Amino acid sequence: MDCPTGTFPTTNPNVCNKCADECSACIGSLASQCSACSSGNFLSNSTCAAACLSLYGSQSSSSVCIVCDLHCTACAELSDNCSACVTAGALETFLDSSNALYKKCTANCPSTTFANAANHLCEGCDTNCLTCGGSTTNCFSCKAGEGWLNFVCYTNCPNGYFKDTANCTLCDGLCSTCSNSAVNCSVCSSSGFLLGTSCLASCPDPYYGLSSICYPCNEACLSCTSSTNSACSSCNTTFTLSGTICDSTCLPGYGISTTPQ
Repeated sequence: MDCPTGTFPTTNPNVCNKCADECSACIGSLASQCSACSSGNFLSNSTCAAACLSLYGSQSSSSVCIVCDLHCTACAELSDNCSACVTAGALETFLDSSNALYKKCTANCPSTTFANAANHLCEGCDTNCLTCGGSTTNCFSCKAGEGWLNFVCYTNCPNGYFKDTANCTLCDGLCSTCSNSAVNCSVCSSSGFLLGTSCLASCPDPYYGLSSICYPCNEACLSCTSSTNSACSSCNTTFTLSGTICDSTCLPGYGISTTPQ
């Protein structure tokens, strides 16, 4: 005989047994071998439960659970719209959430994200990173306009470096600030002196050093220690040196020396 809905046949042709409470219809020889579920339950293969089983996903339009993609351990609506991924073995993948409406498990996380082995998520790199790994701030390359230095991307390179295409490159040894090239300096270190755009170990004649900058000597001086004509150590050809003063003639108490200055 045919058993009514909600029951299943037994070995006794005249007896039908009741399906399990979670089933509204069942098949086979077990009360829990369901083909449809009672209200509030969801069908995963032939099992009815309050939620879809692992490796199955729910559908908003049906109480029948779909089988998830091989790389997913949880999904919804579509077999490859995943919320969790396989975490080990040949099928190991990482959840890409770049599209909030359609998340997928992938072996290769997209650009600007990295595969986090701790939680199996594709996590976003730091704002300035193009590619990264290990952590969000461990950058391998930078977005256009940023400078890379020691796995960090900078909008403005740190002091002592300049932006050289995609990298922050070290300024010349005596420069503390430079731009466009290592020797195009604007500020020198404490051991250097700025002359034009160059940092020098000492100021050449006719300049003197003060606060890491080379300043011109007084026009009378060939070499000096300040900008006045009274701090000279040698003079230009039309001037004579009296002590530390360069003047057009020797000062009282001084005579012309035959020894070259």
